Amino acid sequence: MAGDTLGSHLKATRKELGFTLEEVAEETKIAIYVLRAMEADRWDTLPAEVFIKGFLRSYAEVLGLDPQEVLERYCRESGLCAQGSRRVKPPPRPMEKGRAWLRASWLWIAVAAAAVAALGAVLYLLR
Repeated sequence: MAGDTLGSHLKATRKELGFTLEEVAEETKIAIYVLRAMEADRWDTLPAEVFIKGFLRSYAEVLGLDPQEVLERYCRESGLCAQGSRRVKPPPRPMEKGRAWLRASWLWIAVAAAAVAALGAVLYLLR
């Protein structure tokens, strides 16, 4: 691939094809600031790796590049794919005891509402 880095290769290819960042953004639905960061190899300023890979796939398709080759190059240059992402989502915090009850409260509300409706129907029929 031409260019020293993946970002410079993407930028050079885009310019060779005569595309502006605005046109690529319109076609891919990727924000211009994300495209600029990708072309500048500022991967650490972008969201989680799963999004970066999706952005790269879309960008490669618009430029007529092989998305798999682009993703492999990203993995080689960033070193993130083989080791896993540095931007790993933190594990969920355990719920506090008081909040755990709230998680199941919708079920109790539904049961209580059904019981009230049934009681109301019985009282209505007994009149």
